[in-house]
Amino acid sequence: MAVSIAICITLIEETTGLLTAVRSNRQLCQSVAVQLEILYNILKSVDSEEQQRANKHHLKLVLINLQNLASRSKIIFERSQSNRILIRVKNFAQAKSIQDELRDIKADLSIAVGLLCLVFSISRETPLYRSLGITEQTTVNESKLADLEGIQIEQDYYGPPADDEFTTD
Repeated sequence: MAVSIAICITLIEETTGLLTAVRSNRQLCQSVAVQLEILYNILKSVDSEEQQRANKHHLKLVLINLQNLASRSKIIFERSQSNRILIRVKNFAQAKSIQDELRDIKADLSIAVGLLCLVFSISRETPLYRSLGITEQTTVNESKLADLEGIQIEQDYYGPPADDEFTTD
């Protein structure tokens, strides 16, 4: 499956659209949605000329990372609609707290904001940066891009909901 800016934009729109139906973990879901909105605004504001100037390999790595994070956020938002408090991560032996997972995603999204700014050369001094409403940004450099080498689009990061996942009902 190919990754593109359009796919990431659509996935972010779908994810943030779920926020109104979230019943549990609402505050953390809202903070994740704010980070997703910033990423959405960056992707929507980048024109084709800026896309051409970006390092294609680095952009692809960042977009794969972003797609994975947006997909994970979407699943968490869906599970939070039914008041679930635990989620099964496929590679872990036991369920993980949805709140802990949301905190991890939020931190990773903050890094993704920095990576997109790095790939598209958006500095703190540019009008675009100031218009994005970025209040906090994790400082990133080329080494963070190196950490993404070998990243793949995650299929089924979370296991299916199980009957023994706790809910707040």
